[in-house]
Amino acid sequence: MNTLPRHFPKLPAKLLAKIPNRYHSQILALGLNRLLTSLLATGELDFLENKTLKISLLDVNICFCLGIQQQRLTPSQAPPNLSIEGNVYDFLCLATQHEDPDSLFFQRRLRLTGDINLGLQLKNFLDRVEPELHFPKFQSLLMQSLPIYQRIIGG
Repeated sequence: MNTLPRHFPKLPAKLLAKIPNRYHSQILALGLNRLLTSLLATGELDFLENKTLKISLLDVNICFCLGIQQQRLTPSQAPPNLSIEGNVYDFLCLATQHEDPDSLFFQRRLRLTGDINLGLQLKNFLDRVEPELHFPKFQSLLMQSLPIYQRIIGG
């Protein structure tokens, strides 16, 4: 098991937490819409239609609330159907496929609450996506950032 403290540095976390969450959600939606264009167009994320997914970064104290409307990710202010929370490091491990969702969940590094069926659909989506195929440049950037992040947090 990894013994890293896995906490985002405090000063940047405090600064990021001062920005209202609706702006975080807008920025994430814009970025993901660009990154996931082909997957959105083919309906891969339609299971989120009229649903709200809340992603909380506990060590930064920010959250993102997103849904799908007309095959686009949009910020949502509706109550979440599914909430996922964890630290930045754990989400980075998930995004880089350094660790699988099941391991992170069973180690209680990622916590899910709400509609478990929706959580399973999201997990199945993550299992189907091949980042090196769908967004190779971004995946490469994430892979390069993981060891840098580990050094920053004291690994």
